[in-house]
Amino acid sequence: MAEKEYSIALAQTILKLKLDGNPVGMIDKVAKGDSVVAKLKYQLDIAEAVMKACKESMDNVRIAIDTYRSILTWQR
Repeated sequence: MAEKEYSIALAQTILKLKLDGNPVGMIDKVAKGDSVVAKLKYQLDIAEAVMKACKESMDNVRIAIDTYRSILTWQR
């Protein structure tokens, strides 16, 4: 969701800058520096970091379950 919002805002800003006649080489940097686009990029980065942390947490739980399973098997 955050990636979609960022992509749409960036595309809209780039299109607006092109229509305003800004130099083509500068459009990408100026568009990414726009306050709305930059805020959405920040939110996207946060969402990606949270997703990565959740995946790592799930991996840790999986490892703990495997460890407990091994201990139970050994105690039989």
